[in-house]
Order: sequence, then structure tokens, then C-alpha cells
Amino acid sequence: MDIKQSVADEALKIVNGARRAAYGRPERNFERVARLWNAHLQNRAIIDRVTGKFITAADVAAMCRLIKEARLAETPDHRDSYVDIVGYALCQAEIALPGPGDLSKDIARECAAAKREIAVGDRVRTTKPDGGCTMEDGPPVGAEGEVVQFEGRERAPYLVDFKTPWPGGHSGGRPGAGRSRWYCTRDALEIVKEGAQ
Repeated sequence: MDIKQSVADEALKIVNGARRAAYGRPERNFERVARLWNAHLQNRAIIDRVTGKFITAADVAAMCRLIKEARLAETPDHRDSYVDIVGYALCQAEIALPGPGDLSKDIARECAAAKREIAVGDRVRTTKPDGGCTMEDGPPVGAEGEVVQFEGRERAPYLVDFKTPWPGGHSGGRPGAGRSRWYCTRDALEIVKEGAQ
């Protein structure tokens, strides 16, 4: 077996075996990494939520390849870096080029939606029961509201004003506002209309 085939076979075995078992599907893991990198870059004022330009799961795969390329500049004979580059390329292909039956409709929708992060001012619609909220009895599937606040917390970072109160909602610090605001997760929201950018 030649070196190209050996490296490719090893990378395929890793991304479909041990790495997938340890970290989950690439589109989910890389999207998680993208959210963390976006939060870090936003905190450092390197990216801006207003522009709607964020790192995606596919970008994570490409940037991880660049890390490996930088390491190869120091040690060009390090075989594992070549294996990892091929592995990241395979993961990116799986994210960007889903074949028939490769991804469930939910995962495909999440990957497409991840291309643009939700921003304050966006009109959104819930896609999951309870709006992915941290509490039960939240807004039903299909409820529409406006994102009024973003907090960089892991669970339910988007504060959405649904205008219709549901028991258990948040006033969002507004006196006499009722209970129409809910903290929702990204995967439970879809953008209906982008806010003013």
C-alpha cells in the first residue's frame, strides 16, 4: 500500500471510529466549537453580532487544518499531522456536502441555520416544544417573537419577547411587562426575518 492510501485509510478509520465515538458527529461537535470561538471573538471585539458574519462548523474544520499546516512547517515529516489534515477535510466534506441519508432533516436544518447566527432584533419562530427553554410550559412550536437580548451562556442564551404571556415566563426586568419573555436555545429557533443590520 502506498503512503497516500495508508494516510487516507487511517484518517477515515479515525473520523468514523474513535473520534466519532468520543466527540459525536462532526457537524455537531464543530458547531459547538464554532459557538465557543464566536463567543471568544465577540468578547475580544474581533467579530460583531451586528454583521451576522460568524464562524461556521465548516470554518472550524478548515481552521483546524491550518493549525496542522502550521505544525508541519516545523516538523514536515510528522505523519499524524497529514492524517489529521485528511481527517478534517473528510469532516468538512461531511458537513458541507451531506449525501442522501447522511444527515437527518433536523441536523441538516441546524447546519443550514448555523450559517447565520441569530442577532438581537431578529424575528424568530420556535421549532421545538417549549421553545428549547430552560423551563417547561414555554412557548409552543410556531410561536413568533423578537430577540431582545443575547447572553453568551451555554444553555438558552437568547431572550425572546413573544408578546404573548405564558405561565412561568420572564418579565425580562421590565416592570409590569407580564411573563412574555423566554430564554431559548439556538436549536429551537429559526429566523423568520432578520432585524435591522
